[in-house]
Amino acid sequence: MTIRKRVFIGFAVFCFVLALMFVFFIRDTLEVRKIFAQSEAASIIANSFLGLALVSGDFLQEPTDSKLAQWNNLVQTVDEALMRADKLIVDERSRSFLRELREHLTSTTIFFGEAVALYRRDGAFELRVAAGPRLQFLSDSIFLALHESGVTAFELDRSSAALLAATRERAVRMLYGFGALLFAVFGVGSWYLLRIITRPLFQLVSVVQKIGRGDLTQRATVASDDEFGVLAREFNKMLSLLQTSQTDLRRFKQAVDGASEQMIITDTEGIILYANQATERITGYARGEVIGKKPSRWGGRMPREYYVKLWETIKEKKQPFSGDVSNVRKSGEKYTAHLDIYPVLDETKTVLFFVGIERDITKERRIDELKNEFISIASHQLRTPLTATQWVIERLLKKEHNLSESGRAYLNDIRHASKRLSELVTVLLNASRLEEGSVGTEPQKTDVIAILNELLLENEPLRVHKNIAVSFAQHPVALEAVTDKMAFRNFIHSFVANALEYTPRDGRVEISVKAKEKTFLVSIKDTGIGIPLQEHDAIFQKFGRASNARKIKPDGTGLGLYIAKQAAELLGGAVWFESSPGRGTTFFAELPYISRMKKGGKRLV
Repeated sequence: MTIRKRVFIGFAVFCFVLALMFVFFIRDTLEVRKIFAQSEAASIIANSFLGLALVSGDFLQEPTDSKLAQWNNLVQTVDEALMRADKLIVDERSRSFLRELREHLTSTTIFFGEAVALYRRDGAFELRVAAGPRLQFLSDSIFLALHESGVTAFELDRSSAALLAATRERAVRMLYGFGALLFAVFGVGSWYLLRIITRPLFQLVSVVQKIGRGDLTQRATVASDDEFGVLAREFNKMLSLLQTSQTDLRRFKQAVDGASEQMIITDTEGIILYANQATERITGYARGEVIGKKPSRWGGRMPREYYVKLWETIKEKKQPFSGDVSNVRKSGEKYTAHLDIYPVLDETKTVLFFVGIERDITKERRIDELKNEFISIASHQLRTPLTATQWVIERLLKKEHNLSESGRAYLNDIRHASKRLSELVTVLLNASRLEEGSVGTEPQKTDVIAILNELLLENEPLRVHKNIAVSFAQHPVALEAVTDKMAFRNFIHSFVANALEYTPRDGRVEISVKAKEKTFLVSIKDTGIGIPLQEHDAIFQKFGRASNARKIKPDGTGLGLYIAKQAAELLGGAVWFESSPGRGTTFFAELPYISRMKKGGKRLV
């Protein structure tokens, strides 16, 4: 039974007892009032009979009309009092008194009537003289009747007074009894309500106090079916879930603390709320030294623009941020880390906190630097003998006229292989220089249309071999730009070469140049194999190649388009493409008329 039902039943019982007590109280009150009215009527009757005795004696001594009128008024008063008492009196003894009084009043009235008749016939003087014996008889009869009436009226009054006193005493006793009963009912009801409310409440408080001390194994033992029972069962379910969550959280914390990467959680202002053990190992700061502080204790060494972009990404755009940073350990040692920051949002897309993951890539970066340095040195060293080899082969082919056909064919094969090796060395050298970040640009006046025509001429043998129709009709007559000529040639050459390489025999390539207000747009469209949609994101990445391209040219490096994108960005431009498998690809390059100059110790070749 629910507490609401219990309280309702208790309240109903209380109201019933209170109503019952009220009924009894009203009943006794009415009875007291009735007996009081009876006593009052008895008193009026006694006083009225006394008045009749006095008035009758006066009238017999000195009869007058005024005394006769007094007599009549008192008789009427007594009669009314008797009628009222007859309605109020219920006990037999009082009713017997009333009957006697009525008889006395009747006989008195008869005797007094005869005296009045004598008065009316003979007058006052004759009444006293001539009618002496008769008057004496009437006087004695009236006196005797009134005397008996007075005694009876007195007995009625005394009986009514006694009954009134007894009734009042019983009413007082009942009032006290009702008050005691009301107090007992109220006390018992209050105790019952307090018991059904406080007993389970104290049990829950005891359990909560133990839980507050960290003991999640506690359970509430309230077994009733009321609201406290429901609350206890739901509370136990919550504790079970909390205990499971705490176990999962402990395991998660152990996993996070055991991770090799540095992980921190910050509020929306960058104040660190949590840091794992790897933070101590990587930064050199104890966790107590970083909690409540900002990551600038070991960071903050990047340019201001880097952090502006970081906060714009994670706080305004509410997107993850990724990048490399240069930091300093507590010991003063510099190190490089890869940083990933993830904003955690609520259901209203409001940022709750940030999760930052740093991975120390100092060794990896050093290995990449050594690798790029090796490739750069090796490529640079290989270019000289390759160039010399090509020069010697060219001289042999031109000067030596006595070479046999097979010897000339061998030399052509060597020249072709040497050229491919030279192109590979060039690609590797450019890629390593871009990785180092040491490539600079030297913008100069450049004829864009002339460079495109030169590149088409260089690739003419491949075009003729595959019978590909090349169209370069949509372009201005002349288009001059201030740009780094070698960087521009580099990525445009990749686009043209790829278009011819991956377009099937008898295909078509269309090249166009469109002049804009501040930039110009170069587009190279082919009818080649296209690029699968799921591989679009990897095309401009290092060593990124489409799966269908690998089947056509297995020995490709996957560096051409990577270098093209980096070179275009060096010039302040952008590259992109549109493609679908089997329907060809269109590469776009948009560059400013005046490219920015960038300082650097090396150039693209």
